[in-house]
Amino acid sequence: MKKLVLLTALLLASVALQAGELVFHWNKICESKIFDLELMPDNDYFVIVTANEFQVRRTEDGEIFKTYPKDESFKQHDIEFSIDSTKIFLSYGEVIEKRSVEDFSLIKTYTMPPAEEGYSQRFLEIKVDPKKPYIYALERQWWVGTPGLGTDSYGICIYNYETMEKVADITPTGFEHKYYENMAISNDGKYLSFINQGESYLVTIDLSTQKELQRFKICNNYSDGGGSGGVPVCIKFSELNSDKIYFSGNFPQSLEGKHANDGLYIYSIKENKIIDSSFGVGENRLLDCFDFLIFDNDSKLIFSGYYLSIINLIDMSIEYKKLINYGEPGSWLKIKNKDNKFIGYSAYISMGIYEPNVSVKEIEKDIKTVYPNPTTGRLNIELNCISDKLKFELYEQNGLLIKSGIIENSSSIFQLDISKYANSIYFIKLFCGSDIQTFKIIKEN
Repeated sequence: MKKLVLLTALLLASVALQAGELVFHWNKICESKIFDLELMPDNDYFVIVTANEFQVRRTEDGEIFKTYPKDESFKQHDIEFSIDSTKIFLSYGEVIEKRSVEDFSLIKTYTMPPAEEGYSQRFLEIKVDPKKPYIYALERQWWVGTPGLGTDSYGICIYNYETMEKVADITPTGFEHKYYENMAISNDGKYLSFINQGESYLVTIDLSTQKELQRFKICNNYSDGGGSGGVPVCIKFSELNSDKIYFSGNFPQSLEGKHANDGLYIYSIKENKIIDSSFGVGENRLLDCFDFLIFDNDSKLIFSGYYLSIINLIDMSIEYKKLINYGEPGSWLKIKNKDNKFIGYSAYISMGIYEPNVSVKEIEKDIKTVYPNPTTGRLNIELNCISDKLKFELYEQNGLLIKSGIIENSSSIFQLDISKYANSIYFIKLFCGSDIQTFKIIKEN
């Protein structure tokens, strides 16, 4: 039994021996809220959209190279580049702009026709077709008149970015009034997919016919019964195989939420099913995703959430895992990558370089094991720390610190009672001098 407990604890702990290392090179605070980030075509620079301006920054050090003014009456922006990387497209409010990458000068504008009386509207997201001069725009219209007389609507439309004219509305039947925010396009331009909230479906559109190909049900909507519905966070196609879709989010499988699936999943279009949920179900779930990226010729994935994790997609193992607090380098709401150089933003902008196959000297662990786990209240922590600076911090699942203290006896077993706390997932961070280990704890009756 103790061997099983030890194995479970080691699996839950932050990885002590890593197959690679993510080294952060700079971390910059931004004085204004950031809405989007994209690498420039040469990758030596990147552009961010703030509440006040467009900033072009150097990838090497994150310093501002140039700034360009923007219309402050619209706060939300989404940016994409054309296939030939000579144009940049900006969506905000009811507008899509086409500008020159060279100097951000305005070339052409599309503005939505006026909404019906009582409604407001805006673009939520745009994606550029990798093969054709098309922009796919996710649009929302919502009622602002007398409460109860109107309904929200969503749609996906195609625009020709050469002429900036609307080509077609390809919204699948039945999804005109469902809520969705994220969509993805395969690298070969064959498919567009999205996931809606509530009773969640992964829907795929065949872009050659501009018709729905199929839909796959992920979860029911339990919100009317006091539970919750599906909340998708991110969806992306495989870089090399357009049949494979990666997506993340929280998708409850029961009213009580006891079987909630929360993390990362891999779906096959051909099989119309989830083909891997190694990091979406059970103890290895990757919680609270902000964004993820597939890199290194489809062999690895970087996942930004409660932990910053790098997954080996060949053997579905964790190569790197680190607990990241908001504001620290790596607490990324959106990530971009070039040659294993990752740039992302939250309140800060930071850049990290992943160095795979780093040789790390094996050392005896400061914390041998934490048990029982799950626990009904009392935790035993076996220690092997020779430092006189040994302490602990206990965090709720959302990152809130709820308890901390000094551990006096560093060579025996430290006991921590969490019986007064609600049944949930907690994280305990243990400090032995400059060494830090983090364990996920499940509290249940």
